[in-house]
Amino acid sequence: MRFGYYGAGVIVDKIRGYSVREKWFLLQIFSLVFVKYMLHRSIWLINPKHPLPEWVHKYDSEELFEYWGEFAGSIIISVTGVLMAFWSPSVDADLAFIFHTREAILAVMFLLLVHMAYTHLSPIIFPYNEVFHSGKSSLTWLRSTQGGTSN
Repeated sequence: MRFGYYGAGVIVDKIRGYSVREKWFLLQIFSLVFVKYMLHRSIWLINPKHPLPEWVHKYDSEELFEYWGEFAGSIIISVTGVLMAFWSPSVDADLAFIFHTREAILAVMFLLLVHMAYTHLSPIIFPYNEVFHSGKSSLTWLRSTQGGTSN
């Protein structure tokens, strides 16, 4: 459903002549800027003195990675679930069961370890982030959270 919605929106905007990567921020993961930033970010994880390039997009690199990981994971879960439902006693369904269960374990572990650490237990956010309820964030909070992602 989401793939169809976003896919149709991107096609319509492309036909109308809009810059697709500027309007659809989630497509930034497919840009050379994102790859370059992630390369520098990986080096920064090993050596924190390494300078990070300025990140100028709406979503942080971790948010983009998390979104696309969830998107790909939901496709894997859905396709393998349908395969198991219709071709249950076959080799394809057994292979689908392996992919289905491994993806489910990966999703739960990612939520428990990575997502919880980044979005709920981070020292900047803990114990409570009122953006969850109000939908608004203060300028000082935004400046403090952007300090770790840009140089």
